Amino acid sequence: MRRGVIAAVLAALLAAGPVQAARVEITGTTGNWRLTVDGQPFRINGASAFIHLDTFVASGGNTLRTYGAEHARMLDEAQGKGLKVIYGLDLAKPRKGFDYRDPAAVAAQEAAILAEVARLKGHPALLAWALGNELDLATADAAPAFRAVGRLARAIKAIDPDHPTMIVVAEVTADKIAAINAAAPDVDLLGINAYGGAGSAPARAIAAGWTRPIVLTEFGPLGHWETGMSPWGAPYEPTSAAKAAFYRQSWNQAVTERPGSVLGGVAFLWDAKQETTATWYGMFLGSGERLASVDAMRTIWTGQPVPDPAPVIERLDIGGPRFAPGAQFEATAVMGQPAPTRWRWELREESRDRKTGGDPEAEPPLVPNAIGGGTGPRVTVTAPRQPGAYRLFVYGYDGKGAAATANLPLLVE
Repeated sequence: MRRGVIAAVLAALLAAGPVQAARVEITGTTGNWRLTVDGQPFRINGASAFIHLDTFVASGGNTLRTYGAEHARMLDEAQGKGLKVIYGLDLAKPRKGFDYRDPAAVAAQEAAILAEVARLKGHPALLAWALGNELDLATADAAPAFRAVGRLARAIKAIDPDHPTMIVVAEVTADKIAAINAAAPDVDLLGINAYGGAGSAPARAIAAGWTRPIVLTEFGPLGHWETGMSPWGAPYEPTSAAKAAFYRQSWNQAVTERPGSVLGGVAFLWDAKQETTATWYGMFLGSGERLASVDAMRTIWTGQPVPDPAPVIERLDIGGPRFAPGAQFEATAVMGQPAPTRWRWELREESRDRKTGGDPEAEPPLVPNAIGGGTGPRVTVTAPRQPGAYRLFVYGYDGKGAAATANLPLLVE
């Protein structure tokens, strides 16, 4: 049944005739790959970005990564700013209940995906097709999903020979690489989403037997599952300055040091997002200020220093992590250079809405009237009367569009 549906879709699409588009090619051999767009060399200076696009362009960014059909509008926005798009074809995830052993469900999904490819293949902003995102995450056997990706890669090449296809996985293991090699030999690129292990991920994929080009399709700070934990299970978030240093390290190890194997990378996230906290993965605050990670990527992509670098908070001190209900304690933000000129403090409940794979989370409630004794880098905090896990946040601003962040978990008992 599946083959019949795909054959019918392909016949109809091919009958429509060719459509003009940018010609994206991968040439070379293992360890010496080259990506070109209309014959010109192209390194992917990318981000998962939907807003702050003027800042992205000024920072030397050239490629946006999207995740599904709801982001098709980004093709037009990207074209207007001279950017390219790694377009995410949203394949259903096994961890959310999709059964890749169900022929009818798989055939219906493939037909819809091929129709989407046919509709968008001629867009001049299109760089590559990303077939799903982390289909391997939280599933015992990803092979059926990988086989579906392999079939789609072959079918897409028949419709659109001008843009490469990519499979995107959550980190890499030898077993995963072997499974992809067996199930999806026709995909052109391996996209790796990695955080703590981003710098070494391409080398590990190559050591496991991957011979085709690689793109670091998500990288950023240490993941919330990769940092130290408080005794009550709250992860310790790095400061915004420490995160920026990790962005630089990951890019340099994964991309700069392997130019013939890794065609570029995609920083996550050129926006703000609640995931464990409201500041963990965002390269901007929700109010729009950029953080030091944006400056880090600008320096890498342009090779030039940032004129007004984001301010720095070196650490946050609160004394002890455990407090009695209603107790008062001092909190101090230790400044670095450049120093913030304005401060904001918040005490929130620790998040209890933890999700997997970046699924949407609710921001935890703010504790009212907890901050006193000034609005500078040192304040007095009153612990809530209700026992439980909380987190103290400090934000430092420079008044010129940039900010710094730090936070610490605490326990009221």
